[in-house]
Amino acid sequence: MKPIDPYNKILRHGEALAKIQRGERVWPVNVELDISNACNLRCSWCAFAYMHNGIFMEPAIFSRIMEELDGIKSITFTGGGEPTIHPDFAQMVQEASRYKLGLYTNGVSIKNLLPVAHLFEWIYVSLDEVDKESYRRSKGASAFDTVLRNTRQLAQEVLVGLGFLVHEKNYEYIDKMVELGKKVDADYVHVHPIVADVSYHWIPDALEILEYDWGYPLFYSEKRFWDLYYYWVGSWSRGYSICRGSELVPCIGADGTVWVCPNMRGKRPLGNLQEETFAEIWARREVQKVGPDCRIACRNHALNTVLEYACTPQLHEDFV
Repeated sequence: MKPIDPYNKILRHGEALAKIQRGERVWPVNVELDISNACNLRCSWCAFAYMHNGIFMEPAIFSRIMEELDGIKSITFTGGGEPTIHPDFAQMVQEASRYKLGLYTNGVSIKNLLPVAHLFEWIYVSLDEVDKESYRRSKGASAFDTVLRNTRQLAQEVLVGLGFLVHEKNYEYIDKMVELGKKVDADYVHVHPIVADVSYHWIPDALEILEYDWGYPLFYSEKRFWDLYYYWVGSWSRGYSICRGSELVPCIGADGTVWVCPNMRGKRPLGNLQEETFAEIWARREVQKVGPDCRIACRNHALNTVLEYACTPQLHEDFV
């Protein structure tokens, strides 16, 4: 069973899929929640560094959100910034545990996380590099060994994935990524390509390495790699003009702003929960069209690819 399977997971949510096919409004399945716009790293490739204004979500707003999201299935604590450094992180996780929970973390500090780690379905630790010096250069801190120790400790409590961003300078070290996953007892290693790279000439070589049978759970999206490669060579098209995926996975920021999707933090606000309820904001949500501000290989691209097919009449579609 793959923990990361973006093209097929929607098939498990038949009611939401049927509503989207009929053009009806749907309630989110999963909400990405930023409780912190502060971070304890300075990653050179960070797509959301512009959000690092030091704001922490107010506990009162958080409590309201937990009530108003009734009907969703899951919450992903992410950022924004680093969620685990919020001073009320543990209390918030306990309050949110009525839903299924997931966490993206850099793993630098787990003091607030350890007491509630068991409440998560999964925790994804972004290590990203394979040695101390590369980590320091890329992430602005000497915390490589600390993250390895913390990941091993978390792996005793909950399903843990160890994440690596691959790029031109480290794709040849995928074997080391696998070894690090084994070393810290991670349940799997996830490898995905950096989106901000200048050149993607290395992707065919990286995919050849990834196809090797590692005898260990190594996950990656081949299509995501090829999407970036073909975008780089100028022969890529998105294949859809409406972002249906954002109806299923909105993002709520640390200041209470509801963003269209996780990749639209700071760009497409739907409203603010300090002024309205989530239901009020969601009721007037408009159909979101793909625009020039939409990121290549974005968070919802896989969802949108499947939903476009499901919503577009097909020749002989009833002859299954």
